[in-house]
Amino acid sequence: MRGEKRQAGEPENKEKIKQSALRLFSRYGYGSTTVRMIAKDAGLSAGQITVHYGSKEELYEQILLDIIHDTLTVFDPIEMEIEMLLNENRLDRDTAWRLIEKIIDLQIDYCLNPANRSKIMMMYIIVPESKKSEEMNAILQSTVQHKIEMMLAQLIQIYSQKKGYLRSRTISRAVNGAIVSFGEHRNLLLDEVYVGKHSPNSIEWMKGHLKDFVFNSIKAADAIDDF
Repeated sequence: MRGEKRQAGEPENKEKIKQSALRLFSRYGYGSTTVRMIAKDAGLSAGQITVHYGSKEELYEQILLDIIHDTLTVFDPIEMEIEMLLNENRLDRDTAWRLIEKIIDLQIDYCLNPANRSKIMMMYIIVPESKKSEEMNAILQSTVQHKIEMMLAQLIQIYSQKKGYLRSRTISRAVNGAIVSFGEHRNLLLDEVYVGKHSPNSIEWMKGHLKDFVFNSIKAADAIDDF
């Protein structure tokens, strides 16, 4: 019976370890976060981390894999839709704008969810000195940042009907940076908005205002000439 109880709790303990590691990595960085800190935060022993993940580095890599998988799950269908529409010559200006709105809606909903703040902060961690971890971090960067930005830039270029690709990349980078900065800003997002300090509807107001700002910025940039 004891063995059965311990085995039944294994998936739960494994998830506890991962969530604790995610919080601590995003707060203190990889180097300053120890196995002992993770175990204490999870309420488990350091030995259980070894059993489930082998090492701190392997645990770190698993967290990156999860973030990459979650991102691909959300944005791969949009990328496939864009490719299909391009192949069928059906990606016109109106359709491009619809997809721009869809991407931005997803980004804002994700970044303004406090549960995702630690995942956002993972992109700024200095990786451990190993080839595998460096490769994993590069995949995270290319998946989370470049994949979304490149899709958005492509759609902005079609929407604006201007040929300057650098122009579209610049607008896309500015949009992504503006949205992600909210996810990074603990004082504003967690301490001001989610506590309902101003209004129970503060978060919906902020999402709506941010969406309007981004959409209007893209349309306003449409008037800027290519160089």
